[in-house]
Amino acid sequence: MPVGEVIGRFDTRTVDGKPVSRDRLSGETLVAFFSPGCDTCLDTLPEFVKYARELEDGSRHVLAVVTGEGEEAPTFVRALQPVAPVVVDVDEKLSKAFKAKVFPVFCLVDADGKVLASEIRLARLPVTVGS
Repeated sequence: MPVGEVIGRFDTRTVDGKPVSRDRLSGETLVAFFSPGCDTCLDTLPEFVKYARELEDGSRHVLAVVTGEGEEAPTFVRALQPVAPVVVDVDEKLSKAFKAKVFPVFCLVDADGKVLASEIRLARLPVTVGS
């Protein structure tokens, strides 16, 4: 999704049953999309977990999305749960709202859902989250 665009509306739940929607985003939020079966996603997973763990105010401003229920989905969920709320995006509500078509992809959005940054490489994202 291009910088400056506003993400689409979505309403879903985390694997823990907590509601997630565009309207519930607070401050800047880092949203990470991973796809089971994607080798690059699997390779990037440890780097993302470390990155998210080191963020000030951590999981309050991070959302991890696992697209689909592939065989490796539980591996992603287990790795991501300690650092972020996790949504398994079976119906692709979040993928569509963010126009995510390649994986992994990392988006930084503000409280109004405006995209501040969108990258396929985690290292290219701005460091601040949660302002």
